[in-house]
Amino acid sequence: MMILTHEQARTLIHAAADGLLAFQQRGPLDEHLADCFECRAYADELTRMEADLRGALHARLETSARRSSARPVRDINHQLQKKHTQKRIMAFAQPALWTVGVLLLTGAMAWLLGSVHTGTGDQPVGEGTVSTDVISTPAPEEFFSPTPDLLSGCIVTARVDQNVMAGPGPDYAVLGAMPAGQVVPLTGGTNDGWLRIMLGNGEGWINAQFVAVSGDCGGVEIVRDFPSSPPLLESPIPVEVFTPTPIPFPTSSQTPIGATTD
Repeated sequence: MMILTHEQARTLIHAAADGLLAFQQRGPLDEHLADCFECRAYADELTRMEADLRGALHARLETSARRSSARPVRDINHQLQKKHTQKRIMAFAQPALWTVGVLLLTGAMAWLLGSVHTGTGDQPVGEGTVSTDVISTPAPEEFFSPTPDLLSGCIVTARVDQNVMAGPGPDYAVLGAMPAGQVVPLTGGTNDGWLRIMLGNGEGWINAQFVAVSGDCGGVEIVRDFPSSPPLLESPIPVEVFTPTPIPFPTSSQTPIGATTD
């Protein structure tokens, strides 16, 4: 029979606690503990300490698990609260953003329309362009004044001071100037926006964009028989026109035909 000392017994007690005690060592240890109160008390104390450690470890693990499971819940609640706050902000800001957008769009459209009406340079009319030549030839003091019977048919009224051309296009010779408000008979026109008018000693052509047409115009001739290219003239054809000072053919600030006024 193997007899253990106190030191050997305590070593085996630790091995048993760690699960390392061999089967053949169990019998001598149990016999020693049955006879030794001191070693038995030591073994009981070690067992109690082991139980306490296991209980503390389990409690800590459970606490960590609860905290780990609670953290996603807090994160979800935080995200939901954040989204709710964002929705409230957007619900408040969206009408203001729409208002600002409408104002900006309106301002941009007004600017574009203003640019169209105030643009400078030549303006396209039909297949040709508006003449910007400056009248450089003298003209008689009075424009042609038609008789009442000539004004009973189709007539045109000049909206602005404008050039009278020798043909239906900006490249023809400039005959003179037709002052704003002048009324003359209309004898014909082209499909690309040029009107033939009666002068005191012949006919001239003006751009339809800058006159008002009125009267009985049902029988006005559509002119197709005219030179395909402007005639080469050494000097202007004398006509009865009026021009106080040399002026360019109407500026863009003048009201084109068809525009409405308040």
